[in-house]
Amino acid sequence: MTDTTERRQGELIIEIAGLAADAVQGEWTILVYAPRVLTMYAEIELLAHRPDGTIERVPGPDALDAIEELRDVMYRPGAGTWFSSRWTVTNNDGQWATEVEFNHDAEPEWSRPVDPGLYGLDLEEFPRRDDLIPDWLTAKLEEARARAK
Repeated sequence: MTDTTERRQGELIIEIAGLAADAVQGEWTILVYAPRVLTMYAEIELLAHRPDGTIERVPGPDALDAIEELRDVMYRPGAGTWFSSRWTVTNNDGQWATEVEFNHDAEPEWSRPVDPGLYGLDLEEFPRRDDLIPDWLTAKLEEARARAK
């Protein structure tokens, strides 16, 4: 990873955390922002933990351009990019701390079934060597091929 790529990755992580925070009305202590993304499909979940202990699902920010760029920046030739991520933003009296986890290999937990052909499109955009394609993804690709016949 080049210094420029690493710097841009950090900028995008901070930008996306800020967009998530800006999307939430009222006070919050923790935000959990969880995008699940393929080239042609995305689901976004944003949960706000309130000071009174309640957790509220809120509309996610308009951050898809930044998320797509982050997937591009984090792509590694032959190894692909991430499918889902989880930002945890903690608000400590106006000082934010952000932790991010990226899922490169496990099937995302979609709220509804995703057309298996979308995985093929994603793999075309972010190719992986055969030995780096997880078994679940191989099964999705085979399902897509069978449907196409």
